[in-house]
Amino acid sequence: MNLDTARTDSSLFSRFSPTAEDPIFKLLGQFRADQNPQKIDLGIGVYRDENGGSPIFQAVKQSEIIKLDTELEKTYIGPRGDGAYIDVIQKLIFKPQFLAANSCRLASLQTPGGSCALRMAFDLVARGHQDATVWLSNPTWQVHRPIIQASGLKTASYPYYGKATHSLAFAEMLATLASAEPGDIVLIQASCQNPTGCDMNPQQWAELTELLKKKHIVPLIDMAYHGLGNGLVEDAAGLNIMAAELPELIVSYTCSKNFGLYRDRAGLLTVLSESQKQADIIQNILVDIATGLYFTPPSHPGAVVKEILTDTALSALWKQELSDVRKRINLVRRELSYSLISLGIDAGYLADQSGMFSLLDLTYEQIVTMREKYSIYIVGSGRINIAGINSNNINYFIDSYSKVVGEYRSKKAVTF
Repeated sequence: MNLDTARTDSSLFSRFSPTAEDPIFKLLGQFRADQNPQKIDLGIGVYRDENGGSPIFQAVKQSEIIKLDTELEKTYIGPRGDGAYIDVIQKLIFKPQFLAANSCRLASLQTPGGSCALRMAFDLVARGHQDATVWLSNPTWQVHRPIIQASGLKTASYPYYGKATHSLAFAEMLATLASAEPGDIVLIQASCQNPTGCDMNPQQWAELTELLKKKHIVPLIDMAYHGLGNGLVEDAAGLNIMAAELPELIVSYTCSKNFGLYRDRAGLLTVLSESQKQADIIQNILVDIATGLYFTPPSHPGAVVKEILTDTALSALWKQELSDVRKRINLVRRELSYSLISLGIDAGYLADQSGMFSLLDLTYEQIVTMREKYSIYIVGSGRINIAGINSNNINYFIDSYSKVVGEYRSKKAVTF
């Protein structure tokens, strides 16, 4: 008997099959290996400034200095996290009058980022309603389904975007969600988070709220780009419409984008239930779930955010920096839109949408051409990160994009 063969046959790890590489990070690897000095990365969802960097907010730097000077220990903060951090985030997203009347109905945890908050939410749902279906917008983010499936829940899709009109497919959305069952979960991306760059207006949020209330469907509002759309108050308007009317909802929040704390992982999960008694039960269950997953969240990023939001000067500085980021994104949108329109390309929707993302009218073949011929890296859906465009590369992008679109038009003309 060959001992090496026997060991291989009985090996635990030999039974594993390769998994697919994350397409966005695969694209990022290709970008980094590209030697073209004009290359542009429009794939990874990280804010880039005018120079193509992702600088640390000055408010964050100053908060970190304070933390280093005042921190006295490195003990665990516990599975729930820092209660003061939880309070300041809740005050940031909910209206004061809502919190005054309903804070007793909230169960909350500090989490290691928004993705972990989502996983916690789905694990909570699975404990109470294993047969629940989670409804996802089409399109949604690639990470959503694996997280949901890891919790053992089913998924279904609802229409969100009309590609022909570059607008929200709201009527189709309502018609589809009308078929959801009581106790199902609808994952709703808050302002400027959907990959399309399209958002619901307040009236549409209100109409969707009525449907969810009537059907006893629970919304899970994912807030990953708070303040990057139209402003901190405006971007939380939809959440507050639902919170005022619904007996139950779930909120997943991350500080990765609006504080620039991508790698540090500061998030929050908040669950609104019908009563304080239910909230207390849910709080204990969330602590139990957290203990089984990671035990305690990292202290540093939450402490940095807490310092910013409780210090008047730092809070004002952060809000100004966030406003500057938002203004730059909107400026790039307008410049890109108007420049493409001047070349006869339908791009008015780019100026109408908000936030860092939009879907370009590109076929997969055109996306490959953009990458292989012009070193412009776009994910397979056509979704681009608007913040990856700046005054140094916008002309190159417009020229390359117009050529690829023109080549496609020429081929189409020849075909017909």
